[in-house]
Amino acid sequence: MIYYISSGVETGWASAQTLPVLFVGLVLLVAFIFIEKRIPYRIMPFHIWKHQAFTVSFVLIFIMQAAFQGYLYYSTLIFQEVMGYQIMRTSLSYLVHGLTAVVFYSFLGKILNRVPLKPTIALGFLLLGCSALMFAFVTAESSYWVLPFLSLIVNVLGLGMVMLPAQITALRDAADDDQGVVGAIYNVGLQVNTPQKRRTNILLPKS
Repeated sequence: MIYYISSGVETGWASAQTLPVLFVGLVLLVAFIFIEKRIPYRIMPFHIWKHQAFTVSFVLIFIMQAAFQGYLYYSTLIFQEVMGYQIMRTSLSYLVHGLTAVVFYSFLGKILNRVPLKPTIALGFLLLGCSALMFAFVTAESSYWVLPFLSLIVNVLGLGMVMLPAQITALRDAADDDQGVVGAIYNVGLQVNTPQKRRTNILLPKS
């Protein structure tokens, strides 16, 4: 199903390459649910979805990751197509994103137990929107150190303020026996919106 979502844009949602794969994925998903309901030791206990905190956290992290992938896609296009950066310079432009994450996430992990989580998540989504809006004003004459540089920093701040509090919220109401599966499904929400093939395609050199 993930292959269908990732490849449908390029090959067509009803093409012979993608549609059979979607059908197989749906059949396997139904089979998984059917089997899981009839065995005593389940890989994914369905009762965890009854916890509102976990369900909401999963949806929020899914949305956050989708927004982040869109941000990466269009910011890379802006770096290369608008600002005229080559592949290496484009890659180095994201260095501040990773370095800021290392510093900010360490700091955020130490203070999250003293701040309200819901307002923090809301502020995180606001920062994600602001970071995308900043790239909307980038032109060919823009300096990297003004809008793009600040946008990357604001974006990683927003990611941390959504991702870490949402993870704490997801695990907060889970029973001890469910902590592992809740954490695993949370990570699925982080990874399922990562179209690796599409993201690497935009870094290919022009012909």
